[in-house]
Amino acid sequence: METKKEITINELANKVDKLSGTVNELFGTVDELSGTVDKLAGITQQEFVAAQKRIEAIDNKFDEKFNQVLTGQDHILKRLEDLETDNTAGATVSRRHDDELENYEERIVVAEGKLGVGAV
Repeated sequence: METKKEITINELANKVDKLSGTVNELFGTVDELSGTVDKLAGITQQEFVAAQKRIEAIDNKFDEKFNQVLTGQDHILKRLEDLETDNTAGATVSRRHDDELENYEERIVVAEGKLGVGAV
């Protein structure tokens, strides 16, 4: 059988003091942890902001390079259009010259016939 042990008021007060000290230590530890968590949250926020700035800088560089590529393509496209225009104009002139040569050949044949000279 169990025997009940009687506790004196002083022993009870000592146990309550010990328990109170332990509770205070726990709250102190919780406060320290809370402070540490707050510091980590602040550092994390700062790192996040810094990362966002780096991403924005990279994005701006990408936009700048992409704009340079598009500008280069615009120049190439303009040059191709100019070449196409020149080619079309050159083909027109060439056809006109061919027509004029053909016309001259016909005129020479007629003139030779009237003069009685020419290729046999």
